[in-house]
Amino acid sequence: MRLNLTSNLKLRTAEAGSTGKGGRLRDTLVIAQIALSLTVLVAAGLCIRTLRNAERADATTDPGHVSLANLDLATQGYDQDRAGALSATA
Repeated sequence: MRLNLTSNLKLRTAEAGSTGKGGRLRDTLVIAQIALSLTVLVAAGLCIRTLRNAERADATTDPGHVSLANLDLATQGYDQDRAGALSATA
């Protein structure tokens, strides 16, 4: 009895390539993995760009654009407790 290897291999290759229920699930999972990987890569790129921009930013304050104010809350009728509460929230 002689086996026809060529036709047998062609048949098995065709069966392996057919998408059944498991094949569709596998394809969906691969697509989801690729989409998630791309999302993570984009997020990482944005984080790196933000860190580089933060490094280059000038963090000093121009003293010409600073205003100071002194408030005397006692003249406005605030007692010590209310004045302390107000300054703690500001």
